[in-house]
Amino acid sequence: MPGREVDDAVMLMARFANGSLGSFEASRFGIGRRNGMGFEMYAERGSLAFDQEDMNRLRFFDRSDAPSWQAVRQLLVTGPDHPYSSNFWKPGHIIGYEHTFIATVADFLRALAEDEPFHPNFDDALRTQELIEAVASSAASGRWQSVESQNR
Repeated sequence: MPGREVDDAVMLMARFANGSLGSFEASRFGIGRRNGMGFEMYAERGSLAFDQEDMNRLRFFDRSDAPSWQAVRQLLVTGPDHPYSSNFWKPGHIIGYEHTFIATVADFLRALAEDEPFHPNFDDALRTQELIEAVASSAASGRWQSVESQNR
């Protein structure tokens, strides 16, 4: 918008303590996507991808498969052995956006009943804010910014 500074896109690189690298992108105005929240992880022995616009599937690749069988598998996550399937429809029926909230409430109630910690919590929110501030500081200075890993 003319005359306004809007954080409509961000891209950042990360270097983790174990030496692995990460790249992150986010935009509120990604043309052609309605709700494209997701992740892709690539490693030496495989990959895993999730896209909220197709939340019933995970895309999985295992490099240890025989070369003639190596391919990205689409894993359906609504089967009877899925940990949340008892909270939803019969196995095999797709889940939707609203089911993410049902799963969150189920986890919260289970944590309360079993007197266990629940995540996300306020400590998680604080860590998220600390990360956002480190990213903003890095962008302003043009330098890497350290974020301490803490188990709270």
